[in-house]
Amino acid sequence: MRAFCSEIIDILRKNDNYRQIGIRGDCIYAIYSTPYQSDLHAILNDAILINTFQKMFNKLLSENSFPTFSIGIGLGASKDLIVKAGKKGTGIRDYIWIGSAVVNASKLSSQGNRDFFKPIVMDSTFYFNIKEFKANEDYSYSDYFSKKKSIKLDEYVYHADMIYCEYDNWINRGMK
Repeated sequence: MRAFCSEIIDILRKNDNYRQIGIRGDCIYAIYSTPYQSDLHAILNDAILINTFQKMFNKLLSENSFPTFSIGIGLGASKDLIVKAGKKGTGIRDYIWIGSAVVNASKLSSQGNRDFFKPIVMDSTFYFNIKEFKANEDYSYSDYFSKKKSIKLDEYVYHADMIYCEYDNWINRGMK
């Protein structure tokens, strides 16, 4: 688990817009500042890379007779408020993120790979801001996502199992 978390954190840190990365229990989260739609596109690309990496990691675990695991990746977007809170002089001063993006992403990540949801699940705000971006020359991201009602958010969300094909082909060739 430590190796997996370390690699995921490395992927998340490469995005210049990250503001906070943390671990809560068995969950890794990242909070980003995304002033432009292209910033959301970059975050989705990170989610796709993490999904592909997880496939490779599970293959390595399986080849070495270790149990495998599944992940859910939640993506939320909204206008959120950031407040620094704590008591001066105590060493406890941290940011509090107030808004729906963090809460939505957390809830959606718990639905990924469960209840007939695919691993990458995003709220409608995130989806409508990335749907026209091109995943490749022939398809936009909207071609890969399915719409499904989220009981946790009580709204329709979008989910997919996107991976990087070249990376996946390398994994299937035995990572050689």
